[in-house]
Amino acid sequence: MDYQIALSPDLEITPEEFAAAWNESAENRAITEARLSKAKGVQYEPITLTLILFTVGTGVAVNVLSDLIKDTLQRIRDKKGAQKQTHKHTHIEEINKPDGTHMMVVDIDE
Repeated sequence: MDYQIALSPDLEITPEEFAAAWNESAENRAITEARLSKAKGVQYEPITLTLILFTVGTGVAVNVLSDLIKDTLQRIRDKKGAQKQTHKHTHIEEINKPDGTHMMVVDIDE
């Protein structure tokens, strides 16, 4: 199954950083490799996003993928020296579009 991962600019993490951090993890790569979409500038609500693409087997649950996304984001924050902010947490919403596209939008809840 193909998933598009859309990162909110509020995360202050570039798609390139995310894809590189994802692919550094053997656990993540065992499920799928992250690659950047060639089509940049996708509109989602009022912001423009660069998409990260995943292709996963049918046996991978969405909650497992969500947990790995959150772990990857935390590793990036740790590398940047960012402190954990207890008043914010990562929110991931799965959107299944009529054309069969599966998108996971990653942002921050405050």
